[in-house]
Amino acid sequence: MKKAAEISKMALIFVLLALLVCLSIYYINLFGGGGGYTFTTQMDYSVREQLYKASYVGLLDETLVSPYFIGACTPGARRGYIVSAAAIYGGEISNIVSALVSPDASFSKTDSPLPVTEGVSFLYIRFRTELPRSLIYYSQNEGSVMTSVGDEYVFDMFVFPQDRGVSAYMRDLRGNAYVSSTEAAHINENRIVSYTESGGDFDFEFARLSPADSAMISAGYYDKTDAFEIIPTGTVSAPSAVVSGKESIDKTAAEAILRVFGLNPEKISAYEGDDGVTYFDEGINVKMGKDGYVSYSALSGQYGIGISDVIGYDFDEGDYTVTDCVGAALVFGEKLGIFDSGAFDVAVTCCEAGGGSASISLSYVY
Repeated sequence: MKKAAEISKMALIFVLLALLVCLSIYYINLFGGGGGYTFTTQMDYSVREQLYKASYVGLLDETLVSPYFIGACTPGARRGYIVSAAAIYGGEISNIVSALVSPDASFSKTDSPLPVTEGVSFLYIRFRTELPRSLIYYSQNEGSVMTSVGDEYVFDMFVFPQDRGVSAYMRDLRGNAYVSSTEAAHINENRIVSYTESGGDFDFEFARLSPADSAMISAGYYDKTDAFEIIPTGTVSAPSAVVSGKESIDKTAAEAILRVFGLNPEKISAYEGDDGVTYFDEGINVKMGKDGYVSYSALSGQYGIGISDVIGYDFDEGDYTVTDCVGAALVFGEKLGIFDSGAFDVAVTCCEAGGGSASISLSYVY
């Protein structure tokens, strides 16, 4: 009986192999009849890129790039929500933010001034740092991580209700401004008014619309017509956080970081300065600051880990997006266990790539 079962099993495998061979021949002939089909180098890059982005998309949590401040502004009131409260309202308007930065929105650079007057209702949304448009979109649309989205930076946005859809004026920290409009999301003035009437957090004013005092003038607010710093007009309070007084990176953590970057803690040289410790090997430097930052550099892929090794695909021109760099930082962060942060959240607090280097900060925030 056992022998008969083995024979049946072998026969089934043989049939499946025969079918696979037949299908292969069929498709080879099919493509051959159409003038040939070539698997190009660019197609290989595309496949590798898809595999990589699929691997880190689960790490790209929306809280990493959630708004830090949300202000509801009407002709009669301005109410601001910060951090945890901003996260609540941010969840309610995430579809609006997503639609405005999506590839389907009408998105373009502008030299026009900010269209805000006293008689206009709008939402003001600010992030902790300027973030690539693509990163904001991917964090809210994990299933669309392969969709091509621009890498224009966004630090804050002014969202205006329209008869059909919404529009927004967006700025980065480099002096650039963009306008976007979409009919895929909507918000009306009544909803904005309801946000100004909610309890908690604080009333605020924009610096440009407030009476000038000597401190504001000396800071240069009134040298720029687009200065929109936030000034609370009442008392602001927040719960305290107890933070350990020990160094952010102890010996155990330092050794773990070095191993993540492929360095042997027992063989590497070190130099200790006032602001931290620099570990170095041939062509490689890893600096760990006392405040918790880590800076890694390598002269070339010959000496150290390049972004290609982390993300799993290689462009000959080094044509990586900012999102690629964030993805690499997320992979390293997961290996170091920084996402298990207890009462603290992890957020992207610096995001810049270009000129052969990248600065990406994943920081604990409270």
